[in-house]
Amino acid sequence: MATLPNYVQLDSPLEFTRLVCALERSPRVSFLHEHNGKKVLSVQMDLLKEKPVIYFTPIENIGHYLCYGKMDHHISVMLVWMKNQQNHS
Repeated sequence: MATLPNYVQLDSPLEFTRLVCALERSPRVSFLHEHNGKKVLSVQMDLLKEKPVIYFTPIENIGHYLCYGKMDHHISVMLVWMKNQQNHS
Protein backbone atom coordinates (compact mmCIF):
# COMPACT_ATOMS: atom_id res chain seq x y z
CA MET A 1 0.00 0.00 0.00
CA ALA A 2 1.49 3.33 -1.07
CA THR A 3 1.53 6.07 1.51
CA LEU A 4 0.85 9.65 0.48
CA PRO A 5 3.30 12.34 1.53
CA ASN A 6 2.64 14.98 4.17
CA TYR A 7 2.61 18.51 2.71
CA VAL A 8 3.55 21.58 4.74
CA GLN A 9 2.97 25.03 3.23
CA LEU A 10 5.46 27.64 4.40
CA ASP A 11 4.54 31.29 4.91
CA SER A 12 6.75 32.77 2.19
CA PRO A 13 9.52 32.13 -0.33
CA LEU A 14 11.89 33.66 2.23
CA GLU A 15 10.99 30.98 4.81
CA PHE A 16 11.37 28.29 2.14
CA THR A 17 14.80 29.60 1.16
CA ARG A 18 15.91 29.71 4.79
CA LEU A 19 14.90 26.08 5.10
CA VAL A 20 16.76 24.83 2.02
CA CYS A 21 19.79 27.17 2.13
CA ALA A 22 20.51 28.54 5.59
CA LEU A 23 19.64 25.54 7.74
CA GLU A 24 21.64 23.02 5.72
CA ARG A 25 25.37 22.57 5.23
CA SER A 26 24.82 22.51 1.48
CA PRO A 27 21.61 23.73 -0.19
CA ARG A 28 18.95 21.09 -0.79
CA VAL A 29 17.64 20.35 -4.27
CA SER A 30 14.28 22.03 -4.67
CA PHE A 31 11.72 21.71 -7.43
CA LEU A 32 9.57 24.21 -9.31
CA HIS A 33 6.20 22.88 -10.45
CA GLU A 34 2.50 23.68 -10.54
CA HIS A 35 0.17 22.85 -7.66
CA ASN A 36 -3.52 23.74 -7.85
CA GLY A 37 -2.81 26.03 -10.81
CA LYS A 38 -0.04 28.01 -9.04
CA LYS A 39 3.75 27.85 -9.36
CA VAL A 40 5.36 26.44 -6.21
CA LEU A 41 8.81 25.55 -4.96
CA SER A 42 9.00 22.30 -3.02
CA VAL A 43 11.55 20.15 -1.24
CA GLN A 44 11.44 16.85 0.61
CA MET A 45 13.23 17.32 3.91
CA ASP A 46 12.02 14.61 6.26
CA LEU A 47 10.31 11.28 6.69
CA LEU A 48 7.55 10.87 9.28
CA LYS A 49 6.36 7.33 9.93
CA GLU A 50 7.81 6.29 6.54
CA LYS A 51 5.90 9.06 4.73
CA PRO A 52 7.80 11.88 2.99
CA VAL A 53 7.36 15.38 4.39
CA ILE A 54 7.32 17.90 1.55
CA TYR A 55 7.62 21.61 2.28
CA PHE A 56 6.37 24.07 -0.35
CA THR A 57 5.60 27.72 -0.99
CA PRO A 58 3.83 29.54 -3.82
CA ILE A 59 6.06 31.86 -5.85
CA GLU A 60 5.55 34.51 -8.50
CA ASN A 61 9.04 34.95 -9.97
CA ILE A 62 10.85 31.96 -11.41
CA GLY A 63 14.48 31.17 -12.17
CA HIS A 64 17.06 28.39 -12.02
CA TYR A 65 18.92 29.47 -8.87
CA LEU A 66 17.75 30.42 -5.41
CA CYS A 67 19.75 33.25 -3.83
CA TYR A 68 19.55 34.02 -0.14
CA GLY A 69 21.47 36.65 1.77
CA LYS A 70 21.70 39.98 3.47
CA MET A 71 21.39 43.03 1.25
CA ASP A 72 20.98 46.62 2.48
CA HIS A 73 20.51 45.39 6.08
CA HIS A 74 17.60 43.11 5.08
CA ILE A 75 17.56 39.39 4.46
CA SER A 76 16.15 38.71 1.03
CA VAL A 77 15.58 35.97 -1.50
CA MET A 78 15.83 36.06 -5.30
CA LEU A 79 15.26 33.54 -8.04
CA VAL A 80 17.67 34.16 -10.89
CA TRP A 81 18.37 32.51 -14.25
CA MET A 82 22.19 32.48 -14.10
CA LYS A 83 24.67 32.06 -11.23
CA ASN A 84 26.50 35.30 -12.06
CA GLN A 85 23.26 37.27 -11.48
CA GLN A 86 23.53 36.57 -7.75
CA ASN A 87 24.02 39.66 -5.62
CA HIS A 88 23.98 37.72 -2.37
CA SER A 89 26.72 35.94 -0.52
